[in-house]
Amino acid sequence: MSSLLDIEMFWYASFQLGKLCLCFNNHELLIDHRHRSHTLKPDRTIRLSKENAKLLPEKIYDQSTTTTDTKAAPTCSICINDLKSGDVLKVLSPCQHTFHSKCIVQWLTEYKNCCPLCMKPVLVKH
Repeated sequence: MSSLLDIEMFWYASFQLGKLCLCFNNHELLIDHRHRSHTLKPDRTIRLSKENAKLLPEKIYDQSTTTTDTKAAPTCSICINDLKSGDVLKVLSPCQHTFHSKCIVQWLTEYKNCCPLCMKPVLVKH
């Protein structure tokens, strides 16, 4: 009797796992099966123009003036490369997060007009 129960539980678990895999194979993380608006797909409708991206303030990274509490070097969160002295960075407003200029321009113009770290909308001063 217990082996029959084990088989039924195995098939039920396999069925539930199969449903979960179907959701991820469609590149969607469904919050509720009846409401399909919550997905992992990016919203590509709100992007920054290249002209406006060029207006973001820039600064040159200087490793000698940067103080960190850890031994790890600061990193660009988009390309995951360490920042080096002389790298051109863009500063986002209002959050003040910094990224390599090429990385953040590509992010803002091709993906979405928000900070990759905090998801705040990027404001451009004209």
